Amino acid sequence: MRQFSRYHIFCRIVDLGSFTAAANELGYTQSAVSQIVRSLETELGVSLLERRRDGVRLTADGEQYLPFLRNLSAAERSLQEKQQEMEGLERSTILIDTFTSVSRNMLPPLMRAFKEQYPGVQFVLRQGDYESIREDIINGVVDLGFLSTGKSAVSPEPSAPEQPSGTEQPSGTKQPPESEQPSGTPDSGSAVPLPLEGLEAQKLYDDDMVAVLPPEHPLAKKSSVTLEDLVSEDLILLDEGVQSSTVLDGFSRMGLTPSVAYKIYDDYTIMTMIRQSLGVSILFRNVVEGFSKGVAVRELSPRLTRPVYLAWKDRSTMPLAARRFADYLLKHDEYWRKEHR
Repeated sequence: MRQFSRYHIFCRIVDLGSFTAAANELGYTQSAVSQIVRSLETELGVSLLERRRDGVRLTADGEQYLPFLRNLSAAERSLQEKQQEMEGLERSTILIDTFTSVSRNMLPPLMRAFKEQYPGVQFVLRQGDYESIREDIINGVVDLGFLSTGKSAVSPEPSAPEQPSGTEQPSGTKQPPESEQPSGTPDSGSAVPLPLEGLEAQKLYDDDMVAVLPPEHPLAKKSSVTLEDLVSEDLILLDEGVQSSTVLDGFSRMGLTPSVAYKIYDDYTIMTMIRQSLGVSILFRNVVEGFSKGVAVRELSPRLTRPVYLAWKDRSTMPLAARRFADYLLKHDEYWRKEHR
């Protein structure tokens, strides 16, 4: 049976909200997991968890200790993976937070190519909004995250990107020495946007948006639509987080206030609602491509985009496999640009 540190076991109990669920996931008995937590509480001299009918909850002391215990768990995992470096990064797991426009068709080809070099590496992808992704990175729940600022860029002309073939795979490249690896900082010399505050990050590309309409909608007769065209329509707004919205920011920059009828987290639920003529929306091109049956997709004029960053907490303490994959992503800058030019 694989052995896990008590710090990792404690963090999994907190994340899953259950002794039983953590024990099942890690292959331990529930009594063994309980003993490990009691041992940790004895060492620290405080009670860390409160057992409740609906699971477990951190005590006040547990809330204070959790960030430090997460750091210890991450440091131990980093040490273990460093020992595996000569074995080709075997049995390493890379934890990534992302959103649909990245995970649907941008990330999988690079994951596949990376696994051809390191077959033992596993990936765990989690979907989230900007705020939850940032918190996961800071708290050590994931190694890497794709983030945006929730701020739009408005360009004077609509985009006309090339259609990707869907067959070209990025080839593997030799990793440069550690001293040559990119560290990356967002918008050097300017204020750091809130979702990136406290993180290290490097911009990958600009994510392009399109208008999505019911096919019978009068605006569907046009080759492109403006934000002014959409401002009085029932807008199904993509929920990017409490403090972030590329779409609302774009309207605001144009001095407009849209009529938001719905706010929905899932892109494909929005498309289903549009098929039912419940409203119109503005979605990211990468999400819509290949799933546009039953809707009308039109260019936006002016063009509306969001910047997409790859972010992490501290490169010097990042697990080896995650650091190698981050470097691999950043070295394929032509791939990101090709898919979005």
